[in-house]
Amino acid sequence: MNLKNKRIIINKINQIGDVTFSLPLASALKQLEPSCKIIFLAREYTRALVENYADVDEFADWEAMSKNGLEAATAGLRALQADIIIHVTSPSKYYRATYIAAKKAGIPLRIGTARKFHSWLTCNRFVNISRSKSSLHETQLDMLFLKPLGGKKHYSLDEVIALQHYKPFKKTAECLQLLDPQKFNLILHPKTRGEHIEWPAKNFATLIQSLPTEHFNIFVTGNTKEGEQVREAMLEPFPQVHDLCGKISLNDLIELIAHADGMVCASTGPVHLAANFGIYTLGLYAPIKPFHAGRWGPVGPKAETLTLQKNCEACRYSAPCHCIAAITPHQVLAVLQRWQKQK
Repeated sequence: MNLKNKRIIINKINQIGDVTFSLPLASALKQLEPSCKIIFLAREYTRALVENYADVDEFADWEAMSKNGLEAATAGLRALQADIIIHVTSPSKYYRATYIAAKKAGIPLRIGTARKFHSWLTCNRFVNISRSKSSLHETQLDMLFLKPLGGKKHYSLDEVIALQHYKPFKKTAECLQLLDPQKFNLILHPKTRGEHIEWPAKNFATLIQSLPTEHFNIFVTGNTKEGEQVREAMLEPFPQVHDLCGKISLNDLIELIAHADGMVCASTGPVHLAANFGIYTLGLYAPIKPFHAGRWGPVGPKAETLTLQKNCEACRYSAPCHCIAAITPHQVLAVLQRWQKQK
């Protein structure tokens, strides 16, 4: 269809890692028609990330828009004067209101998945996507929503990486003063919002002990609770490590990641930020479908993953996950030493 001067909403009110997977849609739409205006509908805490993406013209805060109920959300969407909304977010219970409000707001073209009943009640264009059975990466699945607008039938991960287009990041965070230009500035982010698929803190501690202080400047990040969980193992024995757990905002963390040299963590938002920002990124993953690296791994020009080469089901609901714990500190060290030599 003709996208000239069209106002297009990308609806992705999920977590910050999920948002990184959908941002390349904005770049692909700009390639299809440079005059179109991209509005990204998301949660307030992702604003700094979205507003730093070069191909997004406007950020729309769904939480502020919907805090007074469905009618207020409908009015908020109507005020955006959009021609098209792409529901990259699935119409599950938490996200369903975005579908209803978009229809009530009278947005002419509403694109959603054909696999959900609620889409058929609220959308008028459909994409046949089965996420649970697909072998594609999550960001490739998101890109499929462009098909009704003239997008490609399939985007490779290399094509998605080529689309990623961020503005230069600011340097306002005080923690940036801790960066050492003479060393490899490495961020370790050990926790994943309390989920059991994590690399153990004791493995991170062994890794820290192995890294020569003359070559590596190490930061540990996370929220206050996560800091309490890892401080005894990862921080107290190593006074040279910068403890930033619970001490910096998300905006500051974004700036720190953008200006660091490398990052190591499991499957959580910061690993995707690091990959998108083009720094060295190592994701540690368990071989459990659909949580494996092939579906949720970091996507970026310097991103890579480590995972145990086996088919794992026993750890799906266990705590902790033995398969991710089987990745050795020596394996991670070898990757970091290679990065440090390449810097």
